[in-house]
Amino acid sequence: MADYSSYSKKDLLKELKELQQQYESTLALHKNENVNEIKKAELKLLRVRKLIEENEKKFRNLVWDMQVGVLLQGPNAEMLFWNPAALKLLGLTEE
Repeated sequence: MADYSSYSKKDLLKELKELQQQYESTLALHKNENVNEIKKAELKLLRVRKLIEENEKKFRNLVWDMQVGVLLQGPNAEMLFWNPAALKLLGLTEE
C-alpha cells in the first residue's frame, strides 16, 4: 500500500479517482463474466429441460400403447401414472 502522508489534497483526490476507475473497471469485467456464466447455465438448463421433456414424452407414448399394465405409485400408494391396460386389469376408469 502506498504512503499517502506526503500527498497533497489534489494528489490524493487524483489517486482516489484513479483507484475508483480501476475498481469500476474490474467490477464491470467481473459483472460481465458473471452474466456470461449465468447465460451459459441458463442455456444448459433449457437444453436439459428439453431433453427431459422429450424423454418423458417417449416414455409415456411407449408405455401408453403397451398391452401390459403399468402403474407407478408414489410413497403413499397414490397413483402417479398408469396406462389403459393397468386400468383394465384393475377394473378402474380414469375418473
